[in-house]
Amino acid sequence: MRKCGEGDVYNIIKPVRGTSKDDARVKSDGWSTSYYELPAYAKELQDLIEYRNMDYTIGNIFKACYRIGHKDGNDDLYDANKILWFAKRKVNQIKRRNNIYISHNEMVEHYAKVIFGLADKDYCQNQELIKILLNEVKEIDETAWDIISSTIAIDYIGG
Repeated sequence: MRKCGEGDVYNIIKPVRGTSKDDARVKSDGWSTSYYELPAYAKELQDLIEYRNMDYTIGNIFKACYRIGHKDGNDDLYDANKILWFAKRKVNQIKRRNNIYISHNEMVEHYAKVIFGLADKDYCQNQELIKILLNEVKEIDETAWDIISSTIAIDYIGG
């Protein structure tokens, strides 16, 4: 199985290859480099999105980053959450593309094994960590959370 590596961040934002201009990566010297240059015709963000061949996900992250704190009716938290939501989608797209995606069921099963392992070892000592992990499960699947937390309550708390 492929491990996440140094090149993964680049894979999130790389342009679609094809033109000779895009075929080689530009080495940064710590100063402004050519990959920060804007095309002469760029007047709006959409021009930059098209110039870099950004997909839907990256385009939405780019737009939300640019407008954060400026769009009437949206507070900073709204845009920050939108950026986070699209970033998580992009990470999952990359993981699927690189065959390192963990399915929904595998994720819940993994959490359940860890939670029950901690509870079996010493419920009282691991109680706070179990609560944190249960909250993670709840974000993934409320039904699974309901089953796991009910089992914990019955088997380890006595309720």
